[in-house]
Amino acid sequence: MLLLAVFAILAIAVAADDRPVGYIVAIVSVVGAVFCILALGVFALDALQVKRQVLASVTSTYNAATIWVAVKLLFAAVVFMVLGVAAFRAMRSSQREAAQPTAKARASMLVGTPRASGVAAPTQTGGIDR
Repeated sequence: MLLLAVFAILAIAVAADDRPVGYIVAIVSVVGAVFCILALGVFALDALQVKRQVLASVTSTYNAATIWVAVKLLFAAVVFMVLGVAAFRAMRSSQREAAQPTAKARASMLVGTPRASGVAAPTQTGGIDR
């Protein structure tokens, strides 16, 4: 549920172009991935320590449950990391779009004011009007 909530917050932040919230989501996601990897290591050490106390009749069930928990933790770490990288990239791309000037803000290549079509402007050559 936490992953889904973080994803929903990121989607809203991207839609609203709210960069600070997007960066917070990215940092929380990366920290979540690191904690999942640390939890996987701690869980593996605990599983090895408790394995000696498991009865022989339920060893296969214990091994299957241990592997299932390890896979779930690894999957959560990968999803958190992907979400964090996606959040950083989304916020960086929104910064680039904001930094680029729009077509109206660019200077025109034409100098002077536009004239009505069909009306010729007078030309001067050497101080004599033609």
